[in-house]
Amino acid sequence: TTAKGFYDPHSVFGAGAAPPRETPRQAEKQYGKIERQAFADLDLEAGATWDQIRVRYTELLKRCHPDNNGGDRSAEDKLQRVIKAYKVLKKMQTS
Repeated sequence: TTAKGFYDPHSVFGAGAAPPRETPRQAEKQYGKIERQAFADLDLEAGATWDQIRVRYTELLKRCHPDNNGGDRSAEDKLQRVIKAYKVLKKMQTS
């Protein structure tokens, strides 16, 4: 039965239909500034899965590691941001 009181067996008028999918913009609203920055530092969209976060963290860790970039200072700064971002998202995951 719909809000108007008639039976809608095929959900033509939306009753019983699946909820709308969340857009990336809506997903971003769920996170605070710190979490959104953490996703950005890992080059991920807000709302990425935990598996996506772990994979990207591992990739960036290898890419920014001092042994792989000849001591480039900008890569060192990026490495610190990546580590901090991972810690923020890991804390969010466990809470």
